[in-house]
Amino acid sequence: MRFLAVGECMVEMSHAGEGLWRQGFAGDTLNTAWYMRAGLPADWAVEYFTVVGTDPLSEATVALQQLGYKPAEAQRMARQAHADGDAAETIIRKALQSALR
Repeated sequence: MRFLAVGECMVEMSHAGEGLWRQGFAGDTLNTAWYMRAGLPADWAVEYFTVVGTDPLSEATVALQQLGYKPAEAQRMARQAHADGDAAETIIRKALQSALR
């Protein structure tokens, strides 16, 4: 069996201290998928369908997924490697270099 959530996830920014912001993801459809995964039997697949932006961070995340990284891992790697002004190629390179350490 399969449950497919269709929608958009929103980026959530929360204040994390002196000049710092924490980036997270939320939204009705994402939260629904999260709780369906927790509540459904293990033999159910829970999937999420959405579109992704064309900013460098999104492009890097998609590229890392295409290299075989799971979506959550690709997102974490790209976010940790990202710096303001980085091109997607730079984010990808830094993320892969970090993964080798």
